[in-house]
Amino acid sequence: MVAAPVSSWGTGRRPMRLAGFVLVLAVLAMLAPRVANACTGPLVTLEAAADSASAIALVRIAAVQGDQESPDGYAFVVEEAFLGRVPARLDIAAPQFHACGDRIFARVGDRLVIAFDVDAFAGQPPLNPYWRVRPDDTLSAEGIDASGVDWTTLDDLRAGLADADGSIIGEERSEANQGPSLLVVVGGLVLAVAGMFLGATFLASRRR
Repeated sequence: MVAAPVSSWGTGRRPMRLAGFVLVLAVLAMLAPRVANACTGPLVTLEAAADSASAIALVRIAAVQGDQESPDGYAFVVEEAFLGRVPARLDIAAPQFHACGDRIFARVGDRLVIAFDVDAFAGQPPLNPYWRVRPDDTLSAEGIDASGVDWTTLDDLRAGLADADGSIIGEERSEANQGPSLLVVVGGLVLAVAGMFLGATFLASRRR
């Protein structure tokens, strides 16, 4: 009796399956560190934004500088200033809004409410958290912790910022926080000197 030849098909499939399994594990191992190291840094609190921002303004994107998918900068047209004073147009590098280094991404025509130059975290550059304003004036917070704040529309934000800062919308922070004006101080000194002079004159006349 002649033995039937043994097929190598079954034995050849095992190395192929093993090689495929090893390849899948290698790909997963390469991807795993990226997922584990994904930045989920802290968000700027609303209190920090309201207290330390140099200005808070509603802007519209007039132009995008550089790559449209990874802009280097923007030209902002200021539609409304809620806090501080800003020029009617800003041409600036793409602002960083997140502690992880993420920068604002927007397209021409988009509207944003940006809190500029917020000193939120030690060792970090000033951040620029913002709200994206949708066509119906509803808001989407980016880089700012809006939990517990019932701001769903642009009107809510206007009223809320006035309450949070204790000042009138559009009031310049430096004026809102400054002490008595120089005119008041000088006037007080003049009155004090005049009072002393009159008092001395009165006492001299009594001695005569």
